[in-house]
Amino acid sequence: MSAAREEGIFEIVLADAGEEVLTSVKKYNTATVFPALTETNPTERPWLEYEIGGQRDEDEFVKLYFTSVSTDNVVYSDSKVEIPVTTQNLKTGSISAGVLTPADFDDWLAAGATGITCTAAKRTYLGKYQVKAKQILKLGNYTGRDSLDKNNARILMVAYDDTA
Repeated sequence: MSAAREEGIFEIVLADAGEEVLTSVKKYNTATVFPALTETNPTERPWLEYEIGGQRDEDEFVKLYFTSVSTDNVVYSDSKVEIPVTTQNLKTGSISAGVLTPADFDDWLAAGATGITCTAAKRTYLGKYQVKAKQILKLGNYTGRDSLDKNNARILMVAYDDTA
């Protein structure tokens, strides 16, 4: 059996180190924002604005939620999530661009091949990424902020279930 695409709404939430202040910064409806073409053609993906939601300091979090259209388990290994980020090493001052993938979100990764059960129309927590010590993180890619070519800052969020 192969995995099947699960439509729904992904939500990116930023949290402080104590997880007391939560700020929802982006929501994406996978059916309309990420049609099948976006999975293979990056230029069809929307870009994520640089610095949306502000800066995350060390030990703060990027959290991920999913509200599924139907009830099923979503697995990190088959899902396609690429959230562009920019990190700065506070010790060296170096700035680098990268992407957060499903494997970066703790609970989703820990769920393994079983995945996380998403009940239809219920907001489900997939996990969090913790900013590493001596780093700051901003959503988006700094190399695309002043360029007309936003390819480096394009986002993809598509969930897949454990079996079809």
